[in-house]
Amino acid sequence: MVHFRFVMAISALFYGGLVPAGNAQIQPSAAQIAGYSGLHLAAHRGDLAEIIRLAAAGADLDTRDPNGRTSAHVAAFASQDRALAELAAAGADQSIGDYGGVTSLKHAQARGYSDMVDVIRAGG
Repeated sequence: MVHFRFVMAISALFYGGLVPAGNAQIQPSAAQIAGYSGLHLAAHRGDLAEIIRLAAAGADLDTRDPNGRTSAHVAAFASQDRALAELAAAGADQSIGDYGGVTSLKHAQARGYSDMVDVIRAGG
């Protein structure tokens, strides 16, 4: 377990810094967003057609960025409720927490995105 934590800490430092549990509500930086591709980029942009295409092609809906954010987290940060609904409909796991343990629901609640909170609670 100690080895795993060490590897995760080194990885997080290398890829953009640790996100302490109490500070897990930090949205992706412009540099991190610029590095996004695939579902993370589609979620950030709200590109429904690309989300549908990637999901149909078998993309991993729950892949994480260096801070543990899934495409659902990214959609929540970007206030892309339709993208989040499409990800949920495709099977993205809304219960996954980032490396600080914060779920897309908690991110949406913290930002006051009530429509998005409703989407997540409805399961897409």
